[in-house]
Amino acid sequence: MMKVLTTGGIIALPGRLTYPSVTSVLYRTGEEVVIVDPGSPLDTERLILALRKEGLKPEQVTLAVLTHLHFDHFYNLMYLPNARVVYHARARRSMTIKTPVLTRQGDLRLFDLLTRHAPGVVELQEEEGEIVPGIRYRTYDIHFPGHLLIFLQGEAHTWACLGDMFPFPGHLNLIKEGTLGLGRKTREMLRRAIEEADLLIPGHGPPMNPADIAFVLKLEEERG
Repeated sequence: MMKVLTTGGIIALPGRLTYPSVTSVLYRTGEEVVIVDPGSPLDTERLILALRKEGLKPEQVTLAVLTHLHFDHFYNLMYLPNARVVYHARARRSMTIKTPVLTRQGDLRLFDLLTRHAPGVVELQEEEGEIVPGIRYRTYDIHFPGHLLIFLQGEAHTWACLGDMFPFPGHLNLIKEGTLGLGRKTREMLRRAIEEADLLIPGHGPPMNPADIAFVLKLEEERG
């Protein structure tokens, strides 16, 4: 069973600040109750309420899969006390590099604190593989080193969780207008996603139709 628990977007905060909320996905396979990207402080209440609607408590989540290790995607680990945490080893190694695009030192300290108290941690080593039955991954160094493209296999459908490699559905219009381009690695990742999945989950927005991604990829190719 697969379900979008929270739909992310941009939220306006006091002082004209904006902050992204995260799209989190619930996946159930066998004995596992899995959340992909549990999200940020802005998502906490919505996440817990969404779990409750599914007849679940946060304590019943057994696995949290992180597409990458930015604070807004991993913060709510603190509310999932029985969840093992899965991420790519290259992502964790990158957090020691002091570059603003990757992380702040506060993010690193919080992440280490949360994982230290988790019942288990799985640092993926391979570039591609299976996490548990029904969940596959492929790594790309897009947006964050060791970023995971996650495939969730249902009975009749396959979803691809893109994380922040394609964060906002609104980027589709920017690409169509020609004001935003896609890098080579991003195009490669998106081709893989639309080949294998029939629904695409961005990091900060509602699900996307693979046909829309195929259209902008074709535009990019025609533009050279």
